[in-house]
Amino acid sequence: MLQPKLDRPSKPDAQAAAELYDRDPVLWSEQQAQLLTAVAAGERPAGIDWANIIEEIESVGRSQTSAVESLLLQALVHEFKARLWPDTSYVEGWGNESLLFQAQAAGQFTTSMRQKIDVSKLVARAARAVPRTIDGAGANRPLLLELADPAMRELRAWLTDPDSRTLSLTEDHRS
Repeated sequence: MLQPKLDRPSKPDAQAAAELYDRDPVLWSEQQAQLLTAVAAGERPAGIDWANIIEEIESVGRSQTSAVESLLLQALVHEFKARLWPDTSYVEGWGNESLLFQAQAAGQFTTSMRQKIDVSKLVARAARAVPRTIDGAGANRPLLLELADPAMRELRAWLTDPDSRTLSLTEDHRS
């Protein structure tokens, strides 16, 4: 990793910046942005909180990936419910909500997320999130297990082209 060629901030400046990070992250981010702007302009300001800046940059990617995973989890849960309770009046709504979650996920998805999303783990989490009963009718757990492999295939295909694919476990395979 390249180390910036800047004067090391004095201990009080670095410590004050780290304390501000814990106390007021909004003010900290504004101040650090100003300091980094000064660095980009060729200045050597003191008080840059490199440790927390690095942590924040790394967390941005994790946060974005987590948001997409959460939306895909919701889409999968709705797809599972539509297959497990096909005769309920909720099926159309679940299908529409699944499409909405997929559209939101596609809007936030980047190709670098493809290798970071653990498909089998996501499908397993979705299966565990399916309710045990809806309107008094129990879930067909053997069918849920049978749906895991098709769900993983569908999700892997979706990850290759989220803008033109639809994740669907229903008989009609909406697209």
